[in-house]
Amino acid sequence: MIINKKMQEYLAELDRLLQGETYSIELPGYEYVIFPQFIEWNECVLLENDETDSLPASFKPTTFIPDRTGFEANHNHVHLNDLIEVTEDHPNEVLRIALKIMRLWEAGLYKEFHKTKKLLLILTFDGEDAVLRFHAIRETEPPWLNIESLDSFLEGVLLVEI
Repeated sequence: MIINKKMQEYLAELDRLLQGETYSIELPGYEYVIFPQFIEWNECVLLENDETDSLPASFKPTTFIPDRTGFEANHNHVHLNDLIEVTEDHPNEVLRIALKIMRLWEAGLYKEFHKTKKLLLILTFDGEDAVLRFHAIRETEPPWLNIESLDSFLEGVLLVEI
């Protein structure tokens, strides 16, 4: 696990918060986030979601998505704040929930792909919005983000290699 300094600050703040509170979260239509299904498509590992049905016959690079790594990082990202309402009193709760969802994704990806692929699971948090995504690590393509410069990011970043 790799964590930048900003994420270390957010995680330390989470540890200081009261952990005895219980939250009820309903995610109708978003079960794919909590109970993820992963598929292989055209040398890519993808989170199965509503967009999966409209995938083209094969990957074609574009100006904005030049390779499969970028395609996966784009397709496999979820803005958790779009799914979860967090009160203004508890803005960091989305981070706590994101960490739990990240563990579910990690377990599912490991179970299905650890023998055949290396994957990178990425969680970013800016104090309000949490984004979870993943992509395969390919020797023939540059990484989606530069791991060497994580501390230059304004948001917290947590990486898990699977």
